[in-house]
Amino acid sequence: ALAFLRFAIASVAMLPWTFRAHGELPLTRTERRLFFLLSFFGNFLFSICMLSGIALTTATAAGVTLATLPAVVALLSRWFLHETLTPRVWLAIALAVAGIVLLQFARTPEPTVERVSSVTMMLGNLLLFGAVVCEAIYVIISKRLSATRSPLRVSALINLLGLLLIAPLGLWQLASFDA
Repeated sequence: ALAFLRFAIASVAMLPWTFRAHGELPLTRTERRLFFLLSFFGNFLFSICMLSGIALTTATAAGVTLATLPAVVALLSRWFLHETLTPRVWLAIALAVAGIVLLQFARTPEPTVERVSSVTMMLGNLLLFGAVVCEAIYVIISKRLSATRSPLRVSALINLLGLLLIAPLGLWQLASFDA
């Protein structure tokens, strides 16, 4: 419901940039596909993974998991954009992976404010890592689209697509919301 409201407000606020500017070329088939993927991964799946994952893990685990974003972006940049990674970047990636592995084996202190079982915490961490991967995909696709479209147009279109994707779930949750 929160994601639905966020996309609805953003879509209305960015309405002037949703439509093509005078003289701007129409979106190509590839760009339309990229816009959909950008919104699907960067808005829709990211929101679901982030909001669900954060509720199932600790703040510390969430912070460590989310800190792997630069490493995941570097790996995806290597695979999809064929960017060269320096030995220093490879070391950073290895350290990010080590941090995640250590986090999974770390024991939470017994007297905690919020008791989180290890299975629940692992699921939360996996969902948060899914959010990291979605955000990294967002960065990669944005890099590609920014070469041909203005950032405001990109933002307006992905918010509108995000609204369309999240609407069924958001409206379903809002229908049973007790204001």
